Amino acid sequence: MQKVIAVLLLSLFILLAGCSKPSQNKLENSYITINLSYNENGIPVIQKFSSVKYTIISNTDKSTINDWLPEIEKDASISKWKVERDSKFIKARATATSNNLTITWNVELPKNGGLFRTYIDLKNNGQSKQSIVSYPVWIAQWNYNSDKLCKLDYWQPLTYTPFRQSLNTGTKINLNSAVYSSDKHKPDGKLPFWQVEHENGSVFYSIGWSGGWNADISQKTDGTNMHVFLPPAETQLVLEPGESVTGPMLYIMPSPETLKADARKDWLTQRNDFSNLLYEKPDNWYPFLYNHWYSVRFDLSSTFIKNQIDTMLPYNFDLFVVDAGWYASPGDWVPDPEKFKPGEFEKALKYVKDNGILAGIWSCPWLLRVDGETLPPEIDNPPFYRDFMDAYGMDLAGTDFTKYLHNHIEHLTDQFYMDWWKYDQELFGDNSRHGKMKNIIALQDALEAVRIDFPKLNIENCMSGGRMINEFTDQIAQSHWIRDGSRNGMQHAQSNISEALGAIQLLDPAKVQRWTNRINELDENDTELIKLYCRSCMIGVWGISTDMAKVTEKQKQIILEQIKIYRKLNALKSALDYDIWYPNENSDFAGAIYYDQLHENAAVLLYNRKPGNEINAELKVRLNSDTSYILYNADTETNTEISGKSLINGEYVFHLNKGELSGVYFITGK
Repeated sequence: MQKVIAVLLLSLFILLAGCSKPSQNKLENSYITINLSYNENGIPVIQKFSSVKYTIISNTDKSTINDWLPEIEKDASISKWKVERDSKFIKARATATSNNLTITWNVELPKNGGLFRTYIDLKNNGQSKQSIVSYPVWIAQWNYNSDKLCKLDYWQPLTYTPFRQSLNTGTKINLNSAVYSSDKHKPDGKLPFWQVEHENGSVFYSIGWSGGWNADISQKTDGTNMHVFLPPAETQLVLEPGESVTGPMLYIMPSPETLKADARKDWLTQRNDFSNLLYEKPDNWYPFLYNHWYSVRFDLSSTFIKNQIDTMLPYNFDLFVVDAGWYASPGDWVPDPEKFKPGEFEKALKYVKDNGILAGIWSCPWLLRVDGETLPPEIDNPPFYRDFMDAYGMDLAGTDFTKYLHNHIEHLTDQFYMDWWKYDQELFGDNSRHGKMKNIIALQDALEAVRIDFPKLNIENCMSGGRMINEFTDQIAQSHWIRDGSRNGMQHAQSNISEALGAIQLLDPAKVQRWTNRINELDENDTELIKLYCRSCMIGVWGISTDMAKVTEKQKQIILEQIKIYRKLNALKSALDYDIWYPNENSDFAGAIYYDQLHENAAVLLYNRKPGNEINAELKVRLNSDTSYILYNADTETNTEISGKSLINGEYVFHLNKGELSGVYFITGK
């Protein structure tokens, strides 16, 4: 009996220990510890976050309450940090309250992993409307505990050009974007992803926000200051009495890895894990895509769709995307009666499905075509007219857009067998009835609801041709159309390569789409160019946009061989472990090396930047130096035995003859 009582008491002790109240000054899991405190002005701060290998200190922040929010009173009452747990997160929050406003600082850490997020909530406690000029995201000043100079990496929208800048004392850097990636409004816009590399590892940052933003980064003697916020033009926020709002989320991940490829793998893996924690959804994968857009654009018909399926079956496509032009008009999402007889569109997509290919559909449900001069109330004001679609933007914040979008997706999946949804087009202009911030929140709430309500649906983010890539859209999507481009041949192949090699520095390669357009227009005897054009898309996900019925037999055979190579490469990509040779003006070559999880196998994807020259690429391959390997040349179909020592020391030279535009090599242990 005493033994039974002892066991019961021990069980009770363990239960109580597991349910003990969380510490009020830190968030902690097996990967990271986040210590919470207050700065000298009483502002809640992340005092430090630390991993097994190093600590990053944040105790030099001197921000005041008005640095965060000028509209709040300086003597606002600030609460203590409160830490709670739910099924997914360890959460901390602290508040400052004045008569009219409450600001809440939030920090959320998953129960596993080192990627955490911070954000700000605001609530209007008053009886009158409250205008917020600029919305705070986060302010910090962190000492990276490094004796050597830190480096800041960031990327250009659409081109994905990487930039690197040293953080010398006195350095000031402004990263920013307007909605649609700034390419139309501010040519200096950047993607909402950046990295600080220091001698003990890296810290990665990203923003989950589909609108414009600003990050001021400056290096001081006692740390790196970072102020992230929404500028007035991207805020436009008016809070009604009693109304609350949640702002953009800043994601932060320290990695103790000092090798760039290892740190990037850590970042991408943990971002995928975070997304999977939030949503039930299809896994990231590497489909072989078909899309008609750059072949026939709006000239679509059921005959064309059926002809494509009949001729594309030998290529073993995974997905057929019906792009713009299938509908009667934006907002009236039924097949165009001038192109399709009743039931013909549905029959064509069923034909796709019956042949084992997923059906994808393009739509822009935030735009409505209007007949007549009177605009209906669901159209935003001032009106935003999208000339390309001959349609107006909806008032996203002023309608139940979440319900509207759910019904739209339900219609497409039930009526047209949709497995893959491609969303696109611009949403609104510089001014609107409820302001940019509320519109972005309404958009993201609706997209998130779709992600939750349709867990089997694949989602492609193509917002205005790749102009809305951020941490939020990356979390909900299986793929990004990273840039529009209607060209083909050599010029397009080279842009494919540079864009994709830039994009996989911050995106999972499974999310990075590139396209071979109208490949039938290339000279069928120019085998090297056809191979290069196909391989320019193999860095991430490969898609073809052409009239497959016009592809010659000779072109077809080249493409089929490249598909085999693509499938073989894909088997290595999922490890998210790769080295990148990004092209610059003086580069002889560009490319990537992909490794499997255990570094027992690798693949080299090599591009000749100077086709008139022979290329000798002396590459170091991160494999075991004590092992012998077989190197398979995919073009010559020959095997060469090679020592691990020569690979890992960079003694082995990957050679391209004059006129050879690309090469693919698979390396396997004996």
